Amino acid sequence: MTTGTASVEATSLAERIDRLERLAIGWIVALSTICIGLGLILPTGTDRSDERSWSLLGLLVEFGPAVSSGDDDGVLLGVALIVGVIVIASTAFFGLIIAGRRPSPRAATVFRAGAGASAAMCLGLWMIAGFATSNGSTLEAGMPVLTVGVLLLLVYAFAPLYVQIWKR
Repeated sequence: MTTGTASVEATSLAERIDRLERLAIGWIVALSTICIGLGLILPTGTDRSDERSWSLLGLLVEFGPAVSSGDDDGVLLGVALIVGVIVIASTAFFGLIIAGRRPSPRAATVFRAGAGASAAMCLGLWMIAGFATSNGSTLEAGMPVLTVGVLLLLVYAFAPLYVQIWKR
């Protein structure tokens, strides 16, 4: 084996490892984003009184006018929904942007903070869903699917394997 052949093989091996690492990151980010997107549009609950389903994006449309008009009924809930959905969706989008790249330490820190905030917002949305179910609604698939997406974001942001890949 000559020095040139060993060098080509080492370069080829490094390229294959790099592709596998990008694949490992890409699947978790893609699955997370799909789950978050589905969690926002799938029905989150069904009102037992009139059998009307509601999703998180549908609630944003419903509570948006209440927030803008300053109506006391629903302002806090509407703001919580808007902030929660924006934080979770923007963190998933940011995860897509930095996936497969070598993010700077600042970008990694921002993503980790967003993932932690997304987890907190998801807990808040579960509290809102719990309030809705105590008032006569049935929980549907939207919240569990959204939660899976947020948990995958947390794995991507904090799992040592992914953090090591980022730092290379």
